[in-house]
Amino acid sequence: VTPPEDELGMKNSLRHRHDEFGENLLTADTIINKSKKMMRAQLEQDLVSFQQNVKDLKATFMNEAPFDSKGRTNEKAFEQLDRFQELYQSKRSAEGAFVPK
Repeated sequence: VTPPEDELGMKNSLRHRHDEFGENLLTADTIINKSKKMMRAQLEQDLVSFQQNVKDLKATFMNEAPFDSKGRTNEKAFEQLDRFQELYQSKRSAEGAFVPK
């Protein structure tokens, strides 16, 4: 069985397109892998920064929290605690950005 000439011509043109498609897949794979590496590096950098911010918040709390009553009224102590609680909640909500979706 011999296929007609027009089918052979279509087949030959499809071979070229198949090769182009394969090259496009390899290019896309390379681009995706580079993007993954960049995104991973950015995430790691963001996590380190977030970790440092949390450490700083904890250190600030340990220095400024009303553990004693020297020069503080109850109102000022509760204001400080409320402020730290708000900071803590903002860090907690920012932590949600790092959770996989």
